[in-house]
Amino acid sequence: MTTEYEIGTYPYLRICGTCGHLYEEGRPDGKEQRCRCVPSGPKWEDGRDFNERASLCYCCGLEAVHSGSRWSPFFCYFCRTMAIAVSLWERRLIFPIGRHTLMHSWLPEAPPANLTHPGTTMTDITNGVLSTLDSIDAGRKALDAWSAQVMRHNLETVGLPPDVTLDEYLTKVAKMGLATPADKQHAFAGLRELYRQGRPGTPTGPSDTN
Repeated sequence: MTTEYEIGTYPYLRICGTCGHLYEEGRPDGKEQRCRCVPSGPKWEDGRDFNERASLCYCCGLEAVHSGSRWSPFFCYFCRTMAIAVSLWERRLIFPIGRHTLMHSWLPEAPPANLTHPGTTMTDITNGVLSTLDSIDAGRKALDAWSAQVMRHNLETVGLPPDVTLDEYLTKVAKMGLATPADKQHAFAGLRELYRQGRPGTPTGPSDTN
């Protein structure tokens, strides 16, 4: 299944005007997705790893992706590519692309997975895992803060009120032609700046080091 969300898949999803995340209202089965403002509640018994059907891209907020799996991405394809590029440039994790630590094993300096690698000690593995978890935590906090900001901006730009349905919002975004590479690059620049403010002196890509 593709990670990109198609309009009409989950008609009960709405956009919270406070946290910018998705929530559901009016589902007949009562198994409603909740935004960050409300505890998630008991885990659904439908095979998902957590109670989420879809989420907006944490960077641009202009596309939605399927969610609910430990392997679900935080970004749409275009923004995911930019997030990966920044970490590759820095040779360390800047923005996590998903929840599971194994989703970041492509990093050039990623720690060996086990003791079968020559010269690897248990301390090396422990330090590598702790470093990755710290990076995921810092990057995730920046993503949460940015997603709320960018969604307030996006809703204002398209002229829609908070708590609008996801389908109505995505339809308006498409009609206005807003999900362009330039729009997403602009959003990513804002995310990078927010991250840099949280970690003074931290470069986040080639344009910051020139």
